[in-house]
Amino acid sequence: MHYKNSNTMKKKITLLVPTMIGMAALALFLQGCGNGQNKPTVQQEQAVLANEEEKVEVELEQDDDKYYLDCPNNHHPHSIDLGLPSGTIWACCNIGASAPEEVGDFFAWGETSTKEEYNENTYKWCKNGNVFKMTKYCTNGDFGNVDNKTSLDVEDDAAYVNWGDQWRMPTEDQLMELMRNTSSEWESRNGMTGKKLTSMTNGASIFLPSNMLNRHISQEEVDYGVYISSTLGSFAFTATCFWAVADEESVGERRRELRSSIRPVRKM
Repeated sequence: MHYKNSNTMKKKITLLVPTMIGMAALALFLQGCGNGQNKPTVQQEQAVLANEEEKVEVELEQDDDKYYLDCPNNHHPHSIDLGLPSGTIWACCNIGASAPEEVGDFFAWGETSTKEEYNENTYKWCKNGNVFKMTKYCTNGDFGNVDNKTSLDVEDDAAYVNWGDQWRMPTEDQLMELMRNTSSEWESRNGMTGKKLTSMTNGASIFLPSNMLNRHISQEEVDYGVYISSTLGSFAFTATCFWAVADEESVGERRRELRSSIRPVRKM
């Protein structure tokens, strides 16, 4: 396990705590109830204490704000600091995965839950199964209703919806930054092939498992990985994604309605 730093976030919360006077008053009240009175209700007990309360500020620590150089244990997700110029922190695993080498869940672009089939007929933002009639995220009238949105709103961001407000799907720029600031190696972990990306700055690394299988022109089956971003592609029916095969990786585009994996990011 490589532990990088301890930027543990501390949050202050205010609690209402009964004073000693309030506790004494409650004790006397309960004693009186025991001398022939009816059993007090919860509301009555709270009313007695409410007269004698004080505000106490408590500071809590959040361990999930620690950053690592690689995945340290099975308590996912971990925040991996690759030393990137933007300060972007990458998750150690995919959404829906219980280990870095697991594929996890698949999502269509702009959808936040999994499903059985991924095509234009089941796609949330396709009107009547027509990829030329997008109902959201469209910059060209030839492809649907123009709203000029080129990046996902948080309610359509699978990382935000599934993991909470600290996490987001990566943008196209963050995919490019990842590719330009890491070295890559195709390897196998627990029987799963994938791309290991190692930081050129601090040696930290993440593993992106292959999640697709395709038949090459040579008729050989080829493993590859597709990781979708939050950025719309050059066409209204495509989104920007990270492609990874054994001998190369690139940032390209993929049809929005097709299934892809998601590796979330966050800011330091």
